Amino acid sequence: MVGALALAYLNMMNIVYTYRAIGLCIGDLNIMELQKVLTTQEFADTLKCSPKTVRKNYCITGVCYGIKPLKVGARLLWPTSEVAKLLNGEVVA
Repeated sequence: MVGALALAYLNMMNIVYTYRAIGLCIGDLNIMELQKVLTTQEFADTLKCSPKTVRKNYCITGVCYGIKPLKVGARLLWPTSEVAKLLNGEVVA
């Protein structure tokens, strides 16, 4: 119940952060790292384009502006680290 209230509050404040757990193996240790991602709408807003443009580019080429999204079910989630590189003018591959 507390989780649902917290999520509703975050949605109301329009500060929705989605995290994806990624398992990393270093030697015998299995470390979980959280990676911040953007939804397609947030990604499009950041790049000042339409979400339709983002989805179209992804459907045609498998990437959008050189960034490959994480696919979770039917949703596309875009890594913020790659978006930051793109916005800083670095080559994203």
